[in-house]
Formats: sequence, C-alpha cells, structure tokens
Amino acid sequence: MYKESGMIRNTIQWAFAGIAVATLVACGGSASEGNLGPDRPSVNVTVGTTNLPANPGGFQPDPDRDYTTSVTVRYRNPDGGSPPDGTPVDLSTSDSSIGVVSSQSEPLETGSSASATTSGGVASFWFTSGSQEGTATLTGSADNLGGGGSVTGTAEITVSASDDQGRLTVSGNSTLPANKTDVPIFLGSPYISELTVTYLGPDGNAGSV
Repeated sequence: MYKESGMIRNTIQWAFAGIAVATLVACGGSASEGNLGPDRPSVNVTVGTTNLPANPGGFQPDPDRDYTTSVTVRYRNPDGGSPPDGTPVDLSTSDSSIGVVSSQSEPLETGSSASATTSGGVASFWFTSGSQEGTATLTGSADNLGGGGSVTGTAEITVSASDDQGRLTVSGNSTLPANKTDVPIFLGSPYISELTVTYLGPDGNAGSV
C-alpha cells in the first residue's frame, strides 16, 4: 500500500511539472525561442566592371574612360519592394589609394565615401581607380527603415597595372646644333625641330585627350 501511494505521489508531481513547463513555453519563457522580429531589408552592390586599369595621372571620373565604372546600390524592403524615393544611401571604399567613389549627381566630389539618394530603390555612384594596384571592397549602407541600425552590402573591385604606357609617343629630331649667335626663330631654321605627339586609345586606334 505504501509503494502504491508513493507511485501516486510521483505521478502527481510529474504531472504538475509537465503543466509548469507547458505554461512556461506558452508564455514565451524560453530565451532561445524569443521573437526575432520582422525580416530585415537588404542592400545589394553591383559594379559595372570589376577590373580597372590604374589611374596614375589622377584623372577625374569620366564614364567614357576605362578607369571609371558605374556602381549601383539597390535597397529592398523585407517584402521585396522599394523604399520611398529620396532614401539616403552611402557608398564607401576600403582603400582610397586604389580608387575613390562619388555620386553620379556630383561626380567630381570624390573621396573614400559618397552619399546619394534612391530612385526606384536604386542609388547610383561612380568608382574611379587610383594610382595603386590592388582589390578594394565597396560597402553600400542605408538605415533600416523598419527598425534600428543599418543594413549593408559589399562588392569587390580590382585595379591592375595601367596599359597606358606606349600609348603616348613623341617623335622628331632630337639633335640640334647650338645657336651661338642667337639667330631668331624662323620656319626651316636648323636650330628648331618639329615634334609629333601621337596618342593611341585603348583599342589601339588614334584617340584624343
């Protein structure tokens, strides 16, 4: 009889324990199963050309030259839609000696970071290579409109040795006699030389600068 009573007490204790655990879970008492919140928005960075030649001359952004490429940063809401037009977006480069960024609305305002606003969820930028070779990481970021903090996306771009060498050539007579009597300059004078400067574009054809 004693053993049976003990078994009954144990059964009742396990039943109450089970009820307590069920109540705890139903009330959200488990920390590992807490509310994770709604899905976050996303930022995607797309580079027009991932490999650029170096720009040792430090030329300003020019979409018609091979040292400048477009960069787009797309912001998507959790449902896949676009945020309101005019949403601020930032783009930065990990190494400004490899290249600088600027917004397409203010292309000459170059630096290690730039800001632009969205249109249809897209913010547009330029990346212009620098004098140094290497790989830079471009990071696009924007505020999380659905909550705190920010959302980011990245892309990589590589700058290699410039192939500009050999494109610009100078030809002409490099040896002249000394003009000891200070003869005035005139066409055909033996004391002057005509020089020809030739520039070839990236495709090997005559170009212009």
